[in-house]
Amino acid sequence: MVFPKKCQCCREVVQWDGICPKCWSRLLFIRPPMCKICGSPFDKTDQFDLCTSCMSGLPVFDKHRSLLSYGGSARKLVLSLKYRKDNSSAMFIAEIMLPMVLEIAHKVDYIIPVPLHWTRVSKRGFNQSALIARHLSRFLGIPILIDSLTRNRKTPSQGSLTSHMREKNVAGAFSVKSSSSKMISEARILLVDDVYTTGSTINACSEALKLTGAKKIIAVTLAKTTKLKI
Repeated sequence: MVFPKKCQCCREVVQWDGICPKCWSRLLFIRPPMCKICGSPFDKTDQFDLCTSCMSGLPVFDKHRSLLSYGGSARKLVLSLKYRKDNSSAMFIAEIMLPMVLEIAHKVDYIIPVPLHWTRVSKRGFNQSALIARHLSRFLGIPILIDSLTRNRKTPSQGSLTSHMREKNVAGAFSVKSSSSKMISEARILLVDDVYTTGSTINACSEALKLTGAKKIIAVTLAKTTKLKI
């Protein structure tokens, strides 16, 4: 009664951890057909296996899947996690992502969250992707490597950048710590982030991991920017 549970999106009082039925109805789940590599949803009339982006240049990662289209309740859920450090939000996100992760991430050796620069972690107090990754690690029983992948330099926010600018912004921004290189070599990695926009951040992380010898990289995010209408 003193500290009631609240919807992670609208903050209405609920009787469970998560979101209320009204906000749940405003989640737009990404369903097939979709690009077999990056997971971008296709129009039902499309007959291709790859999206135009992947056809013009294959990404470094092997596969990416996102659960929701970014907008509406999905956007509110991400913002709730980023700016309120609500661990129940991270757990709820990991729970709804779990079936998708189980479907695509077979025989994964380690889970690695997309890192923030230390200055941003210091200011915010946490890395939202790491919070999600910790819960996925616990649910799946797969070890998490929190500090193996690092962000070498502070990069401007990707929010207002074009696709080309995003790619340039994060190029060479990530590296694997030398102390973790033996673990990463020949490993199958589950890379975790909150939002996929153009894929430039996940691609840059994957490049650093592949250069260290990672065998396979499956990336998962809660939400992805799409043309789907909410």
